[in-house]
Amino acid sequence: MGKNKTESREFQIDISSVIRRFLKEFIYIFCVAASVAMLYGVVMNFTYQDQFSATTTLIVNSKQASNSSMRRVSASDTATSFQEVINTNLLQRKVAEEMGISSLPGNVQCSLIPNTNLITLTVTAASPKNVVYVMNGVLDHYDVVMDSLIGQTTIQILDEMDVPYQSVTRSEQWLNMGKAFLVVFAFLTACLVLYDVLRDDIKNEKEVEKKLDTKLYATVYYEKLNYGLKNLLKRTKNIGLTITNPSIGFGFTETYQKIATKVEYSLGSDKKVLLITSINENEGKSTVAVNIALTLAQRDKKVLLVDGDLRKPAQYKLLGLEYSDTDKQIKDYLSGEADRKQAVVYDKETRLSVLAGSDAVYDTTGIYDQDRMKKLFDELRAEFDYIIIDTPPVFSAADTEEFLSIVDMGLLVVAQNYSKVKDINDGIDMFRFSSCELIGCILNGVKTSPISVRKNGYDYAYNSRYSYGYGGYGYNYNRKNRYGYGGYGKSNPYDHRNRGKKDKEQLKDE
Repeated sequence: MGKNKTESREFQIDISSVIRRFLKEFIYIFCVAASVAMLYGVVMNFTYQDQFSATTTLIVNSKQASNSSMRRVSASDTATSFQEVINTNLLQRKVAEEMGISSLPGNVQCSLIPNTNLITLTVTAASPKNVVYVMNGVLDHYDVVMDSLIGQTTIQILDEMDVPYQSVTRSEQWLNMGKAFLVVFAFLTACLVLYDVLRDDIKNEKEVEKKLDTKLYATVYYEKLNYGLKNLLKRTKNIGLTITNPSIGFGFTETYQKIATKVEYSLGSDKKVLLITSINENEGKSTVAVNIALTLAQRDKKVLLVDGDLRKPAQYKLLGLEYSDTDKQIKDYLSGEADRKQAVVYDKETRLSVLAGSDAVYDTTGIYDQDRMKKLFDELRAEFDYIIIDTPPVFSAADTEEFLSIVDMGLLVVAQNYSKVKDINDGIDMFRFSSCELIGCILNGVKTSPISVRKNGYDYAYNSRYSYGYGGYGYNYNRKNRYGYGGYGKSNPYDHRNRGKKDKEQLKDE
């Protein structure tokens, strides 16, 4: 195991991360809260009964006290006892017996005004008539009950009974539904915030150095594809998030120019094969691999992009490749059923060679033969300047380990707010115990702001129609051109080849 990063256990709050997660889950929280509120409203509607109330104020005095001061104290104690008697329904039963009925058609409650001998008597019933009936019954027969239970008391009406009013209205029901919505919404929001704070993932660039057993190699900011009104009306989609896509911003392309320069410097003159993987699915490792390969190919390098993810191939979707039943694919090449010329596809416009396939292979038994793979990749090393291999996520299949012995270096793609730190460090340990040198991680899809801010070509917006996904891209394949939109030179007049050489020289100086 690698060194233990104690900082990963520190309690840290990334406000931007919390807001982004809230915005992402807002619609679900809103729907759940609204559903609970509506369910509460339905239950209230079926159980609702009209309720009317009326109140009156009583003053309680005791005849047993000898002076005015003791009389006030005794009266207050008597009022407290009177309140307890009424609220325990004892007086109500006695009054009902005196009135010759089994039970009062309403509820009686009283509350003591603090530090006084005043009592507020409230009667609630299903109709105003019952309210008046119960109130008069209590006021007419309480003396018999109080004499037997408490002793000598006098009770006088301070305020006459007001007109019965409807205590629970329809508007109050709607108000209660709103309160239920707010309570549920606040509870779910608090749970979501707590989840984001306690979840030990990578929320920003600073946490890479603090929590991971590797260095931050590069940061790829979130890029939102601009489909345009024409494509939106036609309901068509552009190709994948590649630098050959004319909808890509300049900042995104410039990021990969810098990454390609660092890759050239890291590999040097004696190393050629770079493995790119991730911990889990949907972290964007296929997008990173294809863009590094395309960028290197623009610099007049002979580059081969290998889609080593046989279970869920993605590169043919990103590049718009189409395979017929007779075409040879990477599975045929690795199993020895096809040679390099039959399986490798070359595009003149992008100057990129691709060894990929469209058929998913779920049983890779017999394909990954170490001796045969070593021989095949030795032939590829002699043919190409750089070989970029897109392998399956570490935790989705064991196929990545089959490539570790034949590659020179590796890059780990880590999506922001995705994989747990423990899992990432476990994946890093896999590299440590192999002959493949892990040169760092690429923090992918980074959003530094919860709102959409386009700056210097980077789009920090939150929502996008494009997914960095591991499978199911759903791109529009252009049959006229294998790569959908043609070479980079046609879609962007900016030539990065000389710029890339200059960046490489500057990096050496640093």
